[in-house]
Amino acid sequence: FEALSYVWGSAEKPVIATIEEGSASFSFPIGLNLACAMRYIRLVDSPRAMWIDAICINQEDMQERGTQVQRMVDIYALASKVVVWIGELTPRAKPPSF
Repeated sequence: FEALSYVWGSAEKPVIATIEEGSASFSFPIGLNLACAMRYIRLVDSPRAMWIDAICINQEDMQERGTQVQRMVDIYALASKVVVWIGELTPRAKPPSF
């Protein structure tokens, strides 16, 4: 699996995401920044297994959330790749220099 690291952003105006796995599908609200990231990083021609905290952790269960947040270091370490999303490049934004 790969893991996504991203800025959550505003919870206002959530987008409904639908995840399909086999014949099952799941829909739930996600933030605009995550929706943008998912559209940008998705592979058009093949499936991509990604661990995304807002999706993989039950955000309404505080006990699960606390436990999973403590495991995030291990989750990122075990991922085959960590994709970092800092947002869309806007006309006013400059690409980062390294």
